[in-house]
Amino acid sequence: MRAMHFNKPRFASTALLALLLSVFTLVKAQAPILVQTNATIMIQAVQNGIYGSFVSAGSPEFKDRYTQEAFKVVSEAFSPRLAQGYEVSYLTNLKLHGYEVYLWKLSYNDGGDDSLVSLSIQNGYIVGFLIQ
Repeated sequence: MRAMHFNKPRFASTALLALLLSVFTLVKAQAPILVQTNATIMIQAVQNGIYGSFVSAGSPEFKDRYTQEAFKVVSEAFSPRLAQGYEVSYLTNLKLHGYEVYLWKLSYNDGGDDSLVSLSIQNGYIVGFLIQ
């Protein structure tokens, strides 16, 4: 019977790499809890047509710009698909023109196309929200 030999340093580095990869796949990136909570509230507000909930964490400018009429158009466009069920998956955040922008993938249970949700924050206020 022949003894099996292996390169210990190479084996150790390969094992370490495998361990790190498994840890990184278990750790999912997430938005800060307050940002995630606000995004969830806003998506649910669109689904249920509740304007007050939608603008509650918005800046004064956001509230002025995002009128009830504009909200109604968005809610009517997306609420039927949202009502069938959906899953929200955080993608990433980025700094863009002085804003902190957070992005999520919105997958609908109806099997149709996904949407991209973006939430923009500046000075602690929501200044933008978009479903596309």
